[in-house]
Amino acid sequence: MLSEITHRWGLTADGPPRDGPPQHTPGSLLLPVLWRGQRAMLKIAHNAEELPGFDLQRQHLLQWTLAWSGLSFAWHAEDGTPGETALRVATLAAAALHC
Repeated sequence: MLSEITHRWGLTADGPPRDGPPQHTPGSLLLPVLWRGQRAMLKIAHNAEELPGFDLQRQHLLQWTLAWSGLSFAWHAEDGTPGETALRVATLAAAALHC
């Protein structure tokens, strides 16, 4: 897989671990490379937290959850039915947004 990616992007291994395996982090594989003669770092993510934009996607999802559960609570209140679950979900989403 690694040789496929380096070939596709025109990358060449650069520096340690030139002759050894790439470095592994808990969520990624890292390899120093050369791209068009310039040093760069190839990063291949293994989990969602390491993917670009993950924090932004999480924030948008929490904002949507907060808005939806707030509306749901309002609809329950309008109907005179208990809306504790919707309110609890809204509270949790708001707390997660402000972590």
